Amino acid sequence: MGDAKPIGEAIARWMTKSGLARRYEHKDIYAALQETVGKDAAHCQITAVKKGVVHVLVDSATCLHELANFRKQEILAGLQKQKGIGKIHNIEFRLGTLEQH
Repeated sequence: MGDAKPIGEAIARWMTKSGLARRYEHKDIYAALQETVGKDAAHCQITAVKKGVVHVLVDSATCLHELANFRKQEILAGLQKQKGIGKIHNIEFRLGTLEQH
């Protein structure tokens, strides 16, 4: 029993290995994205968060144009002010088909 670890450490390691931590992070980032973007968030899906860059798939060319060209800085600022989602320094949008969950 000398190698017993606190349960919180074991759970954190398991969540990281299983990918569950990443899914929760994406959920929190998507909630912040929804708050900032509003109704256009229905056209968005976070595909990855890597090295402080949020990658967002957008299913509408019109919405993509607006988000990437006119609202990117506003959205980035909205994400950066949220607590608990890590350091975000950029957001990249690309056109595509959203996955159905």
